[in-house]
Amino acid sequence: MQYRLRQEFAHLRADPERLHWHLLTRDADILPTHSRPVRQHFRRVLTARGVRLHLAAAVDDAGAGWLQWQGTNGAERLAADEVVWVTRAGGAAWLRDSGLAVDGDGFLRVGDTLQVADETRIFAAGDCASMIDHPREKAGVFAVRMGQPLAGNLRRAVAGRALVDHHPQRRWLALISTGDRYAVASRGAFFAAGRWVWHWKDWIDRRFMRLFTDLPGGSA
Repeated sequence: MQYRLRQEFAHLRADPERLHWHLLTRDADILPTHSRPVRQHFRRVLTARGVRLHLAAAVDDAGAGWLQWQGTNGAERLAADEVVWVTRAGGAAWLRDSGLAVDGDGFLRVGDTLQVADETRIFAAGDCASMIDHPREKAGVFAVRMGQPLAGNLRRAVAGRALVDHHPQRRWLALISTGDRYAVASRGAFFAAGRWVWHWKDWIDRRFMRLFTDLPGGSA
């Protein structure tokens, strides 16, 4: 967002230095599910771009033009022209209203066979589901790789055959763009960064999107 707005300011011949950025997180560090080298790299990126980082800052109040948080130094307040809220993923309201078993974030609780807990006639996969014995953060790789096991178990269920368990991978590759044709690759302890990572990410993203445009029998 910062990179894009600075580009727009430059296009309008306005001074991008008029924009001042603050990033608040209630966690003790940014990107807590990634390795230390990844976190350190992104802290350097934020510093280089003039973004002031507030760690362990739990926002507890906000109003027109300001917000307040509880930090290591007690209550602090910041004046802001615009506030952008970024929250963790949560299940859609209709999932909670369905009467089916959901977890604390509102996602359907499913077992290894992708059957919804307490209702084995219903299957769920992708971002609407949370595996009981294999909790994972929401990432596209998990949703995509649930497709084939789901299809297979649906066929087995119709045929009255035994279902097969699905065990999601423990580690996965994350490619994170910094907005300037530069990206970071993160997988467990593996860390890499550079323009080549951005081109790699761009190739993967475009290849995936072509699956929905280059359809058999004609274009979408």
